[in-house]
Amino acid sequence: MDQQEFQPTSSEPETQNNKRPSAETKSNSFAKLLVIILIMAVVGGFSAGAGAMFFKNYIMPDETQTPVLTTQPATESTIAASAGDSADIAGIVEAVGPSVISITSTVTYTDFFNTERTAQSSGSGVIFAVTADSVDILTNEHVVSDAKEVMVQLKPDQYFKAEIIGKDKSTDLAIIRIPAADIPAEVLSTVKAAKFGDSDNLKVGEVAIAIGNPLGYNSTVTVGVISAVDREIKDKNSLKLIQTDAAINPGNSGGALVNSRGEVIGINTIKIANTEVEGIGFAIPSNSAVPIVNELASKGFVSRPYLGIYGMEINAETSKAYDIPVGIYVRGVIESSGAESAGIAAEDVIISVDDTRIETMTQLSELLAQHKVGDRVTVRVVRGGNTLELEVTLTDANS
Repeated sequence: MDQQEFQPTSSEPETQNNKRPSAETKSNSFAKLLVIILIMAVVGGFSAGAGAMFFKNYIMPDETQTPVLTTQPATESTIAASAGDSADIAGIVEAVGPSVISITSTVTYTDFFNTERTAQSSGSGVIFAVTADSVDILTNEHVVSDAKEVMVQLKPDQYFKAEIIGKDKSTDLAIIRIPAADIPAEVLSTVKAAKFGDSDNLKVGEVAIAIGNPLGYNSTVTVGVISAVDREIKDKNSLKLIQTDAAINPGNSGGALVNSRGEVIGINTIKIANTEVEGIGFAIPSNSAVPIVNELASKGFVSRPYLGIYGMEINAETSKAYDIPVGIYVRGVIESSGAESAGIAAEDVIISVDDTRIETMTQLSELLAQHKVGDRVTVRVVRGGNTLELEVTLTDANS
């Protein structure tokens, strides 16, 4: 979560629908480098099978009554342009701003004296579906992770309790939902969903508008350009993100990155800033987010194939020192996984999958990300000096 200095209290703050949470979120001086670190050592958790390339090969949900998010084809803007063909920023903000809301999450923790306390932090979210039953909101997973209570501000001083419907740590996306019955008719009538654009059509240099709630300041707008597309951040699970120089500050996480047509083309996620670098922000592309959102809305989690092992890399130096092959050393096998069913055992060394040489955990994750749950792969392992080929049926890492 974007932690704007937790405020400890001796008990939970009293919060009710339509009233502001009792503890105000304060700003905190953030680390000079803000990135989200993915631990790659554990394959069974989601390293080897979660997939480093989240935007590929997801299982789309069957048709259900749950809201479905789609992107809009590139069309001429319905928002007026000002002189010189520059985007009418005010018009865009007026159109999209109401769909970007403030989120306050409450967590509990135990202090040094073993006393349970509560704390609050804030973030942003984007309304993507409004139905007769609910208002569905897309945000970052880290904004609501471990939250005991989530409150959403739809209007000034109008707060409503939201339920976490699904979240995915690997892609840092989550869905929260407010029952329509909990929202007064006069408020619900003003709530609208944002339109999502096609992020695949982005060009470096085009206008980028970040809308969110940094440091608790609601409906803050910053303007810049698309600095790069398909930017890979290794510490962020090798995700390919949109880079922008539009300021993305603490509290902006989960907010919208909008194009000149008033379409959401990214979900703000992280910012890099230190004494030598400023103006580097990142957003999850809309085309990557949409299938994740629909799967989360459908079943609450994202299906990802995995082998079901705990592993560690054996490099050339270790291989020579211990006279074992370069590959992935199996430290353990997860119960009821495809690896266990196929006969993979602790102390095996995986050297290839489907005739592709495997030397690193990243290679294994990327290869498995090209498959889907239920696919069969041929895994070659070395066991006691002998090479074995085992057929593994990939199971769901998150089921």
